[in-house]
Amino acid sequence: EAPPISPSCEANPTHAFIIPAWAFDRGNAQTFTKEYADAGPMIAYGGESPVVAEYDIEFPTATEYRLRVQYAAAEPRPVTLAVDGRVVTNICRSVTGSWNTSGAGWEASALLPLTAGKHTFKLERNGSFPHVMNLRFDSALPLPAGWVVNRPTARKLVAGIPTPTVTPHEPGVNLPALRRAIEDLVRTYGD
Repeated sequence: EAPPISPSCEANPTHAFIIPAWAFDRGNAQTFTKEYADAGPMIAYGGESPVVAEYDIEFPTATEYRLRVQYAAAEPRPVTLAVDGRVVTNICRSVTGSWNTSGAGWEASALLPLTAGKHTFKLERNGSFPHVMNLRFDSALPLPAGWVVNRPTARKLVAGIPTPTVTPHEPGVNLPALRRAIEDLVRTYGD
């Protein structure tokens, strides 16, 4: 059964951290910053199948982590989640109602007992892929004081990534999207 999708999901900064989906270490997913990305960048099908995105993440504490995934999908496109080479479950199982990132929702995808140290997360799907924006890890324990996510080999978001535009540009400022972008930058790079 597909988990419920919530349109917003506030993270407790002492117990959670977010990895932008575009910041993967290996894979062939394409990053979109314009097409369908009206509320922030996302990854999706980029012309190769299966679509793969792998994330190497160093966890500070051995405990249970709740993986939450923020994505947009107008039709079901479940993605296989593997942790350290072992298939765990399918994620992105529900419909959010839109392909645009402004219609993205949060899915409580998996409860993962993890040891401290590096773990590799692999998202994989044959054919079309949901529009994935963020991976959030909620820790059962507080994260160590001063701990920050350090992922030196993760992809960087480069301005001007070429993406085809199929929707006309509407002038104006999307204040909610701008706020989310600024908050993400502060979480990622500090003040």
